[in-house]
Amino acid sequence: MSIRSETTEERDLLCAIGITLHNGSLRQQLTQHLLESGGSAVVSDRISSTKWREAGEILDHCRELSIAVLPITDPSYPVALRHIQIPPSVLYIKAATPDFIFPPHLLAVVGTRAASVEICQTATRLSREFAEAGFTIVSGLALGIDGAAHRGALATQLPCPTIAVLAHGLNRVYPSSHERLAERIVAAGGALISEYAPGTEPFKHHFLERNRIIAGLCRGIVVIQAGQRSGSLVTARYGADFGRDVFVFQGQNGDERYSGGQQLIEDGATAISSAADLLLEYGLAPSGVWENLSIEEFLRVREVSHAELLSLEMQGVVIRLPGNQLSVWRNSV
Repeated sequence: MSIRSETTEERDLLCAIGITLHNGSLRQQLTQHLLESGGSAVVSDRISSTKWREAGEILDHCRELSIAVLPITDPSYPVALRHIQIPPSVLYIKAATPDFIFPPHLLAVVGTRAASVEICQTATRLSREFAEAGFTIVSGLALGIDGAAHRGALATQLPCPTIAVLAHGLNRVYPSSHERLAERIVAAGGALISEYAPGTEPFKHHFLERNRIIAGLCRGIVVIQAGQRSGSLVTARYGADFGRDVFVFQGQNGDERYSGGQQLIEDGATAISSAADLLLEYGLAPSGVWENLSIEEFLRVREVSHAELLSLEMQGVVIRLPGNQLSVWRNSV
C-alpha cells in the first residue's frame, strides 16, 4: 500500500480517518489496535488502498475548511473520552485556532428539543451558573435545551465557555437556525466537534451515537427536562455506564415532560433544584448572585432599551419572570 506522506503525524491522521470508513466490530477492533500500538504502524496494513485514498481526500477537505483532525493517539485527545467503550478514532474540530485544547472541567447539559420558553430560560440560567463556577458546558446544539445551555455558557467570560458535539460533518450546522449560535461558540473560544467527516449528513442514528461522546467527555451530565422518549436519556445512560455523575433537574410531579428524568432519579440519578445543589456535590460555591427587579426599574436603573433587554435575555443574563419581573445576574449588566 502506498502512503502519500512519510511523516508519522500524517500517517497517524490518515489511519485514524481510515478506521472511520469501516463499520461495526471491525471499526471498534481497529480503534483498539491503534490505541494499543500508539500509532499507525500496526493498523495501516489493514486499511485498503481505496480507503486510504478516501482518507487522504477527507484530510485535504478538512484543511480546506480549516477543520482540525485529532486522532485518538494524539496526546491532546481527551483522556476521559479515550477510555469509553467504542471511542471515536478521530475527532474533527472547528475552533478559532487550529491547536484547540479541551478544558479539564466539562459538564453536559441536555434535554428535550420541545422545551417551553420557561424551561429554556431555566436551562440558560443554570448553564450560566455552572460556567461561572468553572465548568465548560457541553451540549448538542439542538433546538430547545441544548441551544439554551450553550447561550447560558456564552454569557460568561470563560476562555472556552462551551463545546457543541454535532451528529454530522462540520461543513454545515444543523439545525440551520443555529448557524449564528455556532459562530458565537467558535468566536468565544469554544468549539464544534464531531466524529463524522465533512459532508456527512445528520442521519437519525448519528444523534444517538454522538450522545456517547457528550457523556464520555464530561465529568457529569445534567438532564434539564426529558420525556420518556427523549434522546437526552440515552446521554444520561451512557454517562451512568461510563461512571459519570448524572443529575436531573426536578420538575413538577405528574408532568409528562419530566417523566424520563423522574425515571432516572428512581434509577439512582441525583435530583437538583438549583445550580447550587450540583456545585455543592463538587465542593464548589456559586460565584454570582441573581436579584429580582421589575422591568421598569431595570430599564431605568440600568439605562438600557427594550431592544437591549431582549438581547440580554437571549444571552441568559436576564430571565423574564411572571408579573413584569426580571431575574438579573448581579454585576453582569
